[in-house]
Amino acid sequence: MTARSLTRSPWLAPALALLCLWWAPPSAARGAPQAANLTVADGTRIPYTIYAPRAGAGPRVLLVWVPSEAGVEPAETLAAERLADAGIEVWMVDPLAGRFLPTLASSMDRIPAGDIQAVVAKATDTGRKGYLISA
Repeated sequence: MTARSLTRSPWLAPALALLCLWWAPPSAARGAPQAANLTVADGTRIPYTIYAPRAGAGPRVLLVWVPSEAGVEPAETLAAERLADAGIEVWMVDPLAGRFLPTLASSMDRIPAGDIQAVVAKATDTGRKGYLISA
C-alpha cells in the first residue's frame, strides 16, 4: 500500500478522528452524566444516560448507543465522555436493565424491538442530526 492509496482510504479519516478523541484530555467543562428513563408502550422504563457536551460546543449531533449483551462497559462510558468533550451528545441506552435481564447473549433476544424504536423516536423528536450505534 502506497502513501497515496492510504490517504484515499475511506476508513482512515474516521479512524484517526476516533484515535484523537480517545487520547484527548478530558474536559472539565462537560457536565456530569445525567440519568434518564423512557417509558415504552407496555409501561417498562428503559434507562439511559445522557453525556451532554458543554453549552455552545457547536452543532449538537446526537449519538444513540445501545451496548452489547455484556451491558455498558467502562470503555464505552469513557468513549461517551470523550465524544461529549468533542461536542457530540451521547445517549447510552441500557435495555437489559429496563427489562431486569442478565448480561447474556440470549437476553438480547428478549428485548422487544419497540424498546429501541421508542428511544430512536425520542431522539428523532429532538430535531438534531442523529446516529444509532450498537455492538
